[in-house]
Amino acid sequence: MKITLRDALAQGEVNVKFRKIDGTVRDMRATTNGSLFTYEFRTAGGAARPEPAGLIRAFHLDKGEFRSIREDSVISFG
Repeated sequence: MKITLRDALAQGEVNVKFRKIDGTVRDMRATTNGSLFTYEFRTAGGAARPEPAGLIRAFHLDKGEFRSIREDSVISFG
């Protein structure tokens, strides 16, 4: 069974290599597992925004902020 990036991020810390919109390649330590980071969520009007199709919103562990990764731009992860 092949593990997806979404599954890997939900399980823990993942090193993701992806191509940014400007063409540069970025390496990022990220997760979506809320037990691995603390963050004070601030949303306008208290409503959560839906995640657009093809985009993964993950927490950048080195920057302490959320970043979006386009699924079709992922080069590798592990």
